[in-house]
Amino acid sequence: MTVPPVPVPADPGAPGPGDRLGPYRIVRWLGRGGMGTVYEAIDTTLGRSVALKLIVDPYAADPAFRSGFVREAKAQASLDSPHVVQVFAHGEIDGRLYLASQLVPDGDLAAALRRHGRLPAGEALELVAQVADGLAEAHRAGLVHRDVKASNVLLRRRGTHTVAYLADFGIAGPAGGDSPADDVRALVRLLRDILSEAPEPELARLLAEPPATAAGLRDALRAALHAEPAPTPRRRRAALAAAALVVVAGGAAVMAPEEVERSPATHAALADSLERDAGLDRSTARCTARALVRAHGPRHLEDLPADVVLTAAAGCLWAT
Repeated sequence: MTVPPVPVPADPGAPGPGDRLGPYRIVRWLGRGGMGTVYEAIDTTLGRSVALKLIVDPYAADPAFRSGFVREAKAQASLDSPHVVQVFAHGEIDGRLYLASQLVPDGDLAAALRRHGRLPAGEALELVAQVADGLAEAHRAGLVHRDVKASNVLLRRRGTHTVAYLADFGIAGPAGGDSPADDVRALVRLLRDILSEAPEPELARLLAEPPATAAGLRDALRAALHAEPAPTPRRRRAALAAAALVVVAGGAAVMAPEEVERSPATHAALADSLERDAGLDRSTARCTARALVRAHGPRHLEDLPADVVLTAAAGCLWAT
């Protein structure tokens, strides 16, 4: 994905493209937050692109802030998650407090939502589960984010797959009291805000009564993603139609008509096919097979239209 150029801010003291700060060569301005300005830069020592955050005054001049900044930068750098932006270096260059971190190229979730709208349930659950994984690692390390929101979720697209990264631990702090739970509640709010459709009842319960921990939320979201969809009349009709084609095309036709007449396996073959391919219970599958053979005879099963098979199955289901 090609990222459009972003204009350099008008601040005359800000570095521009080509300027150097220590080993970093500025490429372009990316954005400004409450505590700093972020640039794309090249680490000329290692030859890699980084996101270079320069802390602005008055924060950079505050000794208490500087101490906390160093502490939290080290804590974030120690996190071991594929869904947390990696910290490469931090310190001071030419009197500027800086943080060099992983450059995630495809923008943030807030910008993606503005461009493309809200997300279908599957995509939303997958992205938030990834963020929950990063948040769980932060909490395990004793670090609370305190600012979980769409603009702090960065995206990297790989074909049809999108990887989410939790970013900007600028106001993070040590875990204490109810603060990890506050992070989880913020992440649940994010999920609710990005869904493009009303959630299924099971997911609605998850939103109303979420797990208390980020790890629990991650696991619940992944379980919801991989759960077998509940059978609905529409899905059942589709399955029966597929089974009917299997039965008509291959169930009874595998036997010559005279063999079918002589063999009690007729009912069993049809019942097995309906049970396996349509998800019918054994009793209903046997009932359907008997109804088809009784009504049409074994010689003509291969010529039956699918709706006839469906009707027979429906009759057994309603009777049950």
